[in-house]
Order: sequence, then structure tokens, then C-alpha cells
Amino acid sequence: MCLTLSNVITTGRWNWEGDEIVYRPIIRGVRKTPNKKRLYDIDIREFLNTKDNEVVASTIGRAVDQLRPAGQALFRSHRPGSFDYRVQVISKYFFEHLRYIPGKRDYDYWLFPDETIAERGGDCEDRAILLAALLLASGVSGYVIRVALGKLYDGEKKMSKDHAWVMYKNEDGKWMCLEPLLLSEKARKTSRKLAGRKTLLRQVQYEYIPYFVFNDCHLWAMKNNVNMPPLNDYVRGRSF
Repeated sequence: MCLTLSNVITTGRWNWEGDEIVYRPIIRGVRKTPNKKRLYDIDIREFLNTKDNEVVASTIGRAVDQLRPAGQALFRSHRPGSFDYRVQVISKYFFEHLRYIPGKRDYDYWLFPDETIAERGGDCEDRAILLAALLLASGVSGYVIRVALGKLYDGEKKMSKDHAWVMYKNEDGKWMCLEPLLLSEKARKTSRKLAGRKTLLRQVQYEYIPYFVFNDCHLWAMKNNVNMPPLNDYVRGRSF
């Protein structure tokens, strides 16, 4: 469920549990009041506090309805493998039904999960937040879910871009990267195109570099050998 078209370094260097709790997980500049004139403060955890949200629950229900009876029973159970199965089912439905919609460069308006559902897609942080919210609402514990804010480093071009993605600790205790952008329509077309080639493709190496991770309970700063700015300074001016 991570990137399949490239070599990716994700888990080896980082403590995906989070290194240091941020005790004021408040961000500015990602939401405006309805009149679009005033920015307001928001607790970043609020984006994931949707366990009882009926819009989110209905989306999960549509994913489960596509399963055979045995799959539905496993999805709703607490048997070994059931939580990994929930992640598999929700990720598949997510990738098939939600598009990547680039955010506006002048103002990156973070969407709540039900807003992303209504838009049928969003940019990378919108999709990462929605994917994590769906997993949490399905019964996957926040102890094993993290939304990561950081950079995606291109080893060939020696450059990086701001990015957001989801990490999940599977039932074997291994952290997995759930990349919200991987199976967008553009990526699926690229995959089909590459699958038809007979030549050996050059492998490009990417690395996920987290600055902050959060779930529905906490926000953590990551120790990654760089001078970490405060959360608001980090978020301000970036388009994930």
C-alpha cells in the first residue's frame, strides 16, 4: 500500500510514534470564517475527531457494502488480521473514489473529512486527513495511525516538496506508508502505461521526511536533525 512505482525510504530513520508532544497543537492560517475575511485558530486534532460523524460512517458503509458476506464479517470482527483488512478495504475504496485536486497556491484551505467527501477529492493534506479519519472511524486505534506533515525528497533531482501522508502500524508491528496520492487517476494511468513497456525502467529513490505527526489525541514534533520551526511557522506559507 506504499509507493509501488519507486524505491521509497520511509520507516528506518524515524520514530513514527512521535518524538516530542506539542502541548499547544493550535494552527493558524488554514481556515477562514464563512465570510472569507478572518483567519481563526484551530486545534489540528479537530480534523480527525470524526468517529461519530455520520457522513464519514456512510462512506465506510459504502466500502463495506461492496464486500462479500465473509469480507463484511471479517471487517466488523476483532479477529487476527481484521484491522489490516479494514485498512486494505478502506484504502482501496478511497483510492478508487476520491480524486487528487491541487490546492490553490495563494491560500491552502485545509478541508475537514466531510468536506473532502463532498468535493470528491482534495490535495494531499485533505486526502491524508480523510484517509486517517476513515480508518479511525472504522475502529482502527489512533495508537497506530499518524498523519505526517513533512517533505518528499527526490533522490535524483536532489530536491524536495511539502507533502502530507498517513502512517499505519500493522498487526505485525511494522509502520506502513499509506500514500494518498499514489492511486489517483493520474497515477493509475501512469501505472498502466508503464506496465505496457518492455524496457527496463530507471528506479528513482524517494524519501519521506516527517516534521510533525498527529492523530486524534496528540501532535508530535519529530527529531530529524534540522532546526525545527514552531508549528505555525512551519505550516504558514506552505502548500501541501
